[in-house]
Amino acid sequence: MTIAPATWLVVCTITAGLEKVFSPDPNVGFVSQRRLKYGDAIAAGQLLAPAKTAAEMTRIVVNDYVDAALAAVFVLVVIATVIYGVRSIWRGAGQSAGKPQSRSGSPGQLREAAMPDLQNLFDRSAKAAGTAAYWTTRAARLMVGVPRLRDIRPRTGGPTIRTSRS
Repeated sequence: MTIAPATWLVVCTITAGLEKVFSPDPNVGFVSQRRLKYGDAIAAGQLLAPAKTAAEMTRIVVNDYVDAALAAVFVLVVIATVIYGVRSIWRGAGQSAGKPQSRSGSPGQLREAAMPDLQNLFDRSAKAAGTAAYWTTRAARLMVGVPRLRDIRPRTGGPTIRTSRS
């Protein structure tokens, strides 16, 4: 009986994601906030809180675009997860309905036969997680304006921080 809560979760997640991207209310939607709230203020030369300078106003507009793009990507990820999940269930149900499942061999033999598939799945999952973490970090740094570590230059004349490896 997990289909009802899962369906409710998917419906709420997709609805919230689409609201964050496409809502005409500037307090809800990222695009309308950029267009109606901050875009008009930039055009009029005004500063709106929390921005204290024109550069911060521009950063808020860029962040709204990044937030809208990320929300849209997350909606697509949820939809893809549902599609692939339903597809897997459909295939599994079709295979098990046609022929009875038989287990021949010892548990050790069955485990050894499944290991290459599991290792391949693990490798692909780890690669996808690493890629997602990399791009999420890049997007977060762009949103808050944090420079990359290699872009930070040490000040001259100050104390040098030494690590145990140096």
